This record gives sequence, structure tokens and C-alpha cells, in this order.
Amino acid sequence: MTLELKHSVLTAIYEVYEDVAKGFPSACRRDCRACCTQNVLATTLEVEVMLEDMEKNARGDLLEKIRTVRPGTRLQPMLTINALAGYCLRREEPPFEDEEFGRAACALREPAGCAIYRVRPFSCRCLWSEQLCEPVTVHWEKLKPGEPMSESEGEATMSPVLVTLNGVFQQILEHVDAGGLYGNMIDLVCVLAEPEARAAYRAGKGLKPTALVHATRPNPGFLVPPQHRQKVMSALNLLWQKPVGNLKLREALQLLRGGCKA
Repeated sequence: MTLELKHSVLTAIYEVYEDVAKGFPSACRRDCRACCTQNVLATTLEVEVMLEDMEKNARGDLLEKIRTVRPGTRLQPMLTINALAGYCLRREEPPFEDEEFGRAACALREPAGCAIYRVRPFSCRCLWSEQLCEPVTVHWEKLKPGEPMSESEGEATMSPVLVTLNGVFQQILEHVDAGGLYGNMIDLVCVLAEPEARAAYRAGKGLKPTALVHATRPNPGFLVPPQHRQKVMSALNLLWQKPVGNLKLREALQLLRGGCKA
């Protein structure tokens, strides 16, 4: 029941975010792949949904592609989003994060597009740019999974308000996944690919963190600058009232983890 409710809440959060994000200009296109790297962060809930979709569509090959990604430099955070928020709200200095990581191509990117586009994690959904990035000078159909991309692509340009909203939604997503883990999508797939770990997660038992993936934490409070509060509150009002079965989303959150601080 808990996992089913988590799934429903996750879907509702994605739907509300999509509606909110439509209010911001975007130059992104389906054939743009500049941001499709191995630096995707996620929760175990999002990875569980991905694995279920792979099984449903008989795409066990995708799981093997992820599990066999060669070791390399990819984004592996030292803190979860909510743990970092806690440091900021307490006005404490968080541990130093090594920002040196590569831009190897995502193993789930195929010539026709993202192999899991319908169930892609929020980290992929919230990548927007108001203007086109500089063209990538490599042919994607010739790029092997894990192979570094060209260094010629530019950076995304995003509204500061949308950046704040992305952080708020990420905090809520972590809050939802009580007993789960947070980290790089590749590392989480490797955790849940183990039958015992996945069975434990599906049964609602807590998973043990490792040096690479961290236990999810409840939301300590949102990080919202004063000039963004009106936009954020408007989005949260939509989110809290979103139906999840016979409940409103905020009621569902209270059932899952005792409430979210607004």
C-alpha cells in the first residue's frame, strides 16, 4: 500500500510540475541531447518506477547497460537535497563537494531518443533552457554509452524562479521517499538490481546507505528567496490540492512521512 501510494504521489508531482513549468519559456527540443549525461540524480522511488517500466517492456538490456557502465567521474553527491537544505537553514557550512565530474553520455540514450522518456527522473524533467545551447559537434548516433561528449556545447539559461521551483520540487520528492536512498541514478540502479535490496524496498523496509548513496531525509523547510515566494506558494497551492485517489496530495504526504513544512 505504501509503495502504491508513493507511486501515485510521484505521478501527481510530475503532472503539477509540468503544468507549472509551462509558464516558463523553453527552447528545448526532443532532438537536443546536450544535457543527457550520466550526472542524473534520483531517489529509489524514481529508479523503482524505471525498473518496473523496463520489466514491463522487456528491456532488460537497459538494466545491463547501466550496470556495466565503466567506472568514471560522474556526479555523486555527498549530501541529499534536504540534508543540504538543513545546513543552509541552520546557517552552517556544508561539507565540501568536489565539483569535478565528467559529462559522459547517458547509457539510456538511444538514436531514437531516451529509452525511458515516459518514466525519466525529475532531474531530467527539470532541465530547461530559455535559449538553444551551442550545437554539439559529435554525431549522437555514433556516440557509445559512457563516451565523453564534445566540450563545445554551451550552458542552459534558466529563470532564477524556475531554479528555485526545481529545488522545492526536489525537496518534496526526497521527502516522499521515506526509507529510500538518494544519489546518482546509476548507483541507485546497482543497489535495486540486487534482489534482496529491491524486495526490502518494495516491502517498505529501509535501505542502508553507502558511501555513494544516502538515506533520504524529511524536508526541513524550503529554500526560497523572498522575491520568489509568491511564485513558489502559487505552485505549492496547486500541488497540495492535487487529487491522489481519495486524498489531496498534502494529506498523502502526511500519511507517508508526517507532513511537509511549507
